[in-house]
Amino acid sequence: MKTKGFTIIELLITITIIGVLATLTIVFLRPQILKARDAKRKSNINEIQTALEEYLTDNGCYPATGAVTCTPGNYLAPYLRKIQCDPEGGSYEYTSETTSCPSWYRIFAILENIKDPSVSPGIGPGGMYNYSAGSTNALPL
Repeated sequence: MKTKGFTIIELLITITIIGVLATLTIVFLRPQILKARDAKRKSNINEIQTALEEYLTDNGCYPATGAVTCTPGNYLAPYLRKIQCDPEGGSYEYTSETTSCPSWYRIFAILENIKDPSVSPGIGPGGMYNYSAGSTNALPL
């Protein structure tokens, strides 16, 4: 009498193969996921920079430090509908000249792909960041 079904050995081999494939997928996709989040960060910062330049044109100076945050994110309206948060949550670090009418600014972020050519470790407030963008006349890092 013959029964239908899988043997324990067949099931173990199948589960092992699925496990190995899942592990390989995670190992090879993780760097791509990091690069995608970093690309989103750079895109967000580029949009903020464009809005800041338009703000400068209309107001003669940049916003004060702390004004450019993603919560509530509407400070740069109508130049930018909503300031986007970092893909991992939270605002990008925005600093500007400490005067009533700032003439320069910098935006800092943390890139996850440390092999990115634009990574500069230990920059920004507290040396916590590794990526920076700013106005053309911003103070050197």
